[in-house]
Amino acid sequence: NNWKGFDISGHCFLLIFSNLIMLEEGKAYLGWERIKDFLRNEEHRRMNDDQDKSDTPLTKLKNEEFLHLRNEFPKRTPYVRMLFCMMAILMIFWDFMLLITVLYFHMMIEKVVASAFAVLTWFGLYKFFYTQSLSPGLPGEGVFKYVVWKDPVSNLNRKPCAKQ
Repeated sequence: NNWKGFDISGHCFLLIFSNLIMLEEGKAYLGWERIKDFLRNEEHRRMNDDQDKSDTPLTKLKNEEFLHLRNEFPKRTPYVRMLFCMMAILMIFWDFMLLITVLYFHMMIEKVVASAFAVLTWFGLYKFFYTQSLSPGLPGEGVFKYVVWKDPVSNLNRKPCAKQ
């Protein structure tokens, strides 16, 4: 007897899941460069005791936390930029590996099932689990919120079609 097995593509699963994770984690970089503006505005607000000005995301920080952030931000920014670029290069390399896997290995149904598992796992983690109170939270959330990421689908202005 000849048994035909079904083995989902581990390559497809890992490459797609890893790229989706890095994409989610990379969103934290979107607001990183704005921290410099937040620091400047908050320092001006604290020095002038200007309570009439609007709050910044750093307003809730204690003075020690604010000073630590002000000192560490310029030191760590080059490393964050370098890591983001390295992550982008790694994602491009993994996309190439995924292309080779799709073209030369496994049957199509094995690749589709692995891809579906990868997307469902990512969705469960980042759209459900990490939004719960017991989770570590989404990237960019912490002592102060500097990432202002809006889902493009929810930002669409849907207008009804005009009848002609």
